[in-house]
Amino acid sequence: MEVNCVEKGCTGSKGRALVAVSDLIEVSFLKNNGKYSLVLNADILLHPKTGEYLASQKRGLTMIPRWEIDAISSIGKAEFDPWGYDGMWLGAELRGIFRNRTFGLGLPWWDYWIPFRALHQKHLIRIPKNPLAHHVRHPEQWSEQDRARLAGEIWREVDVSPWKRFYLRHFGPKAERKNYGYHNHLAGHIRKKISEYSE
Repeated sequence: MEVNCVEKGCTGSKGRALVAVSDLIEVSFLKNNGKYSLVLNADILLHPKTGEYLASQKRGLTMIPRWEIDAISSIGKAEFDPWGYDGMWLGAELRGIFRNRTFGLGLPWWDYWIPFRALHQKHLIRIPKNPLAHHVRHPEQWSEQDRARLAGEIWREVDVSPWKRFYLRHFGPKAERKNYGYHNHLAGHIRKKISEYSE
């Protein structure tokens, strides 16, 4: 088994060491000769046709939605989770646009950062409607401190500075102000944008 090391990962609350998602993306590109990158959560069960589906995608970004199960034996009772994704496939043209190393596996927002930034860079996004991956439920490990910190990073990644976010939260269009101050509204805003512009 070959192991790839990075000089510095990223950290969660209380200094917890984590792997930066941007590092995983780049290592996957290297492993696949720059043709594509595939990053998946470790605690999922893939549908037998997942590989066939992903192999047919040549460009853009495919986000793999989350389908929750209580145990391996309960796949037939899987429930769609609109809040998260369990993996992503990136075409070669997306290499190099995800460089922020504050987003890590085990932290919130990385699965929103990827599609939101891709949309900002005008790349094609696909969201398969059929379940490709099943995720076994478990307690979350991140904290609200992580969630607040990384919500700000989401806006920076699409060129909305802290000062601009403050202004828009108080003086922007009324229907949009809540997106700049409340994490749940930001998550909903991103999901809406993804659904509007995905193939």
